[in-house]
Amino acid sequence: MGYTLLMMATLSNASAATVKQQVGATVHVTQAPASWREGTPVVVLWSVLPEGQPSVVAEGRVESLAQGQAVVRLQSDRIQVAIGSKVIARHVYERSRYGGLGVMSANQEGDGKPTKSRVNYRVDHRPPSAVKWGKEVWFEAMVSPPIDQLQVMLRIGRQAGYKVVDLKAGKDGYWSGSYRLGAPKPSIEVVQYYVVGTKDNDRTMLLHSPAAPQSLTIETAPRSARTNTVSHEWVARWNENEALPISAQIDEQFTNPMVHYRIAGSARFERVAMKKYPDQLFSAEIPANSVVRPHIYYYLSALNPEAKRVSVKGTAARPLRVKVMRQRLLDGTLQRNRAQVRFDWVDRGVEGDGSQRKDMLYERAFFPFLVARIGFLLWDEDRLAAQVIGGQAGVELRFREFLSLTGDAHTLAFGQGSAFGYRLGLQIGDEAGASIGGSYGYAFDLETSTHVGESLSFRLQVPVAERYQLSGVFESDDFFADEKDLRLYTRFAARLGKHAQVSGSAGMATRGGQQSGLYFGASVGVGF
Repeated sequence: MGYTLLMMATLSNASAATVKQQVGATVHVTQAPASWREGTPVVVLWSVLPEGQPSVVAEGRVESLAQGQAVVRLQSDRIQVAIGSKVIARHVYERSRYGGLGVMSANQEGDGKPTKSRVNYRVDHRPPSAVKWGKEVWFEAMVSPPIDQLQVMLRIGRQAGYKVVDLKAGKDGYWSGSYRLGAPKPSIEVVQYYVVGTKDNDRTMLLHSPAAPQSLTIETAPRSARTNTVSHEWVARWNENEALPISAQIDEQFTNPMVHYRIAGSARFERVAMKKYPDQLFSAEIPANSVVRPHIYYYLSALNPEAKRVSVKGTAARPLRVKVMRQRLLDGTLQRNRAQVRFDWVDRGVEGDGSQRKDMLYERAFFPFLVARIGFLLWDEDRLAAQVIGGQAGVELRFREFLSLTGDAHTLAFGQGSAFGYRLGLQIGDEAGASIGGSYGYAFDLETSTHVGESLSFRLQVPVAERYQLSGVFESDDFFADEKDLRLYTRFAARLGKHAQVSGSAGMATRGGQQSGLYFGASVGVGF
């Protein structure tokens, strides 16, 4: 109610004009105060002031003056003001709004007549030496005689309202405090302030005033939106037919962000609004049916402080690109970790000539092109008196989407001794699509350097529907024997959900080609 009484007193002192007509963004007013000049910032108030704080419905500047009439240009042509509304100079409103009822300058009484101040305050103050975006603006002053409170009324840019910065009292009348500037804002190049002191509930403007504040130039003031106002992690690769989540942390100066996306070969961008979460985090999803091979392009836009939609990450001419991959049965790129357990059983058609092998393997993708793995095996070979225990470690290098090289080293302990070996492999084709690959391995005894065994394998695999895969495999090795062990089998794999894979294998096995037996295998893997 106090603000309303002060504003009504201001209006009664012939400092307000009255709205007569509006055309677009220009407003014709009458009874323009004699203190107005061309360029004076003004505000438009409700024609009938409500109870409580006066309400501003529009802001603008005086464009022309003539014989008590004026033309005011509003900041936007979207605002409609009522005929008869009051228009006053912005510094008059700000003084009543931010200065408080008892605020008067050090050489002026409340009735506006110059007189000697009731208290002669001495203020020693030096404006801050540097003002930078993202840094603290430091204020300090020496005031005597002592006061109860010292405040800096600060605004960022000439069009903003004032904020209160309370200074802390020190010794012998010393006051200090700071205010941290946020992210750079386009078109804002100055910081303005004035200083108010309070003694026994009487507030006095000690330095400057709302009508004539102290101005400080902001160093490195931006001329346009900067990329550091948006924090966004770009994903280089994604699986086809899976919704692509897009998230970004966007500075509060931008509003209503959107994701604009298009598929390869299309010139038209579709768009989807981003949903806001705490800490200025925004998120949206590109629909799964739009994530198709070979690429998808997107960029982010938002409304700037001038309500114009601008690009904040990427542009329509230079959007961000995501390579769309075929879904892999157990993807080591999108799922960084994966573990697998495999069991193989061989009956070579001769009594006492069989084997059972159990492998446990862990893989981790460090980069899209590099996968490292480590594991161990238990091998029960009927020809050997003791169980074979082994370990392996290796890497896989992926070149683009259709070529990968593997290299593994393994050790074996088998009762009669221990062996060391290696295996090199090559695969051409898509891991989840059609591909062909092979590998060669060799092992030797660590003590005698004699031959322990070598292996050779070929594999041809083709996709079956979206989640299944069929492979034909030929393997040969002569580990712990003088004759070749041959296996020819079919492998069927299936993906369960997004993180699991199971497979089963069945076929023929023989030792030296004289007797035919059976081969069975099974595996289960999980990615996380």
